[in-house]
Amino acid sequence: MPKNISAATLMVLSACIIWGAQPMFVTFVVREFDPIPLVSIRYFTVGVVLLAALAYSGEKLLPPRKAWLPLFLMGVLSVGGNNVAQFTGLQYSTVANLTIIASLTPAVTDS
Repeated sequence: MPKNISAATLMVLSACIIWGAQPMFVTFVVREFDPIPLVSIRYFTVGVVLLAALAYSGEKLLPPRKAWLPLFLMGVLSVGGNNVAQFTGLQYSTVANLTIIASLTPAVTDS
């Protein structure tokens, strides 16, 4: 392993750790909340943080108007649907099963 670890490498490692630990923490949360409100709160919070980051950086806040509907549908049907399915599954199964299924997602969705 090189002595100099770049910031990008640390960011990727951090993302992997967060991604891997997420199902474990979600198991505790789905005991208290239903999956749909949980996903809604999660993505509303993420959206606000990302919009704030974009505003701070001076980037355009919104994509072109013609992209709004496709982006909305992709977000609700793919990302939102996937998370609702995973969080619902955690109510009936184990973290280990969710992690196995989630790790297969890139293999079964590759075009």
